[in-house]
Amino acid sequence: MTAVTVHLREATVDDIPAMLSMLLTSFRRFPLFDYLYAPLHDDVSNASDTLYFWDKRLRKTLWDPSRTIIVAEGRNCGLPSEPREAPTQQIERESWSMLSWINSSQALPLSSSQTVCTPIGFAVWQWKGMVQANGGTGHHYRSSLEHFQELLVDLQLWYWRLFYHRKDQDATRFMNYLRSEEDLEKRYHNGTFLYLDNICVDFRVAGNGVGKRLLEWGIQKADSLEIPIKTETTDNNVKFYENSGFKSIGQWTVKGFHQATGMKLHVMQRGMHLE
Repeated sequence: MTAVTVHLREATVDDIPAMLSMLLTSFRRFPLFDYLYAPLHDDVSNASDTLYFWDKRLRKTLWDPSRTIIVAEGRNCGLPSEPREAPTQQIERESWSMLSWINSSQALPLSSSQTVCTPIGFAVWQWKGMVQANGGTGHHYRSSLEHFQELLVDLQLWYWRLFYHRKDQDATRFMNYLRSEEDLEKRYHNGTFLYLDNICVDFRVAGNGVGKRLLEWGIQKADSLEIPIKTETTDNNVKFYENSGFKSIGQWTVKGFHQATGMKLHVMQRGMHLE
């Protein structure tokens, strides 16, 4: 694929279908997501549950004053709906298989690959500490309507979690993950900083610098406020962050996760108190 012209902007509700598609086809390549959503390997239709719950999660994120979702738009990039040749790697086959299910089942609105601007990546940023206490930065305050909409979403999620057994997740693994996340926050999420909660690039444009552009947005924001950035990543992505000035400040082990895979996540930080 030729070089992609990228434009960054804040996400809107209209971007949710594209972000959901990227989560299922591309973010699933992140080992932790793949581990928690292992049932997707058995039956791609289990992803209907993922779409339902992540749709609600993304909406709540858009309404949260302490969070900002940045979308990377590709100009005239025309994403393919099928591979040019049969993929040889399992991870490639699964991404294309999921994309095929999304398109054939019409689980999401039709792809915007025919339009001038196509969402090809996104990053979820969260302002923590004093910045969070001040209502976030570069993001709106919630209106009364958004407060009401969020209450409805919370009620829906409460109902489904109480009465419905999700087909897309391993329940035990997910509970272990939530407990481990509490440990992560107690140990590393102190002070004021900008947190990169999620970064995802469409697998069809991987290697075109989209992820770097999304990361640079956060770096510029954090530098202007003179606060650090923190995130977690895998061994094979440490270099990506180091090239932008991040350093590993520790390791985070998800309970039960490392026993199955032998992998830990690196806690990365850029700026302030790094030698």
